[in-house]
Amino acid sequence: MTEFDAASLAKVVAFVGERDEQTRKELRHTLSRIGVKQVSAHGSLANISALIKDVKPDLVILGDDLDPGVFEFIRAMAPQQDRR
Repeated sequence: MTEFDAASLAKVVAFVGERDEQTRKELRHTLSRIGVKQVSAHGSLANISALIKDVKPDLVILGDDLDPGVFEFIRAMAPQQDRR
């Protein structure tokens, strides 16, 4: 398993999509506390979708109740594989 030092974590770009404001704040705080410097937290899938067009994240955390289309969004983000 790869070890992540402080310098590596500082380069990570993380997006958090969560409807509940308190949970969003906790996730942002937790990621920041471990050394992730670039955390963008939003309460809607539309905001995350718009942001992803400009910035490619290393980590995306989404609540399953964020939006009815959240699972389609995740499938669209996944690397395309031969699904025979």
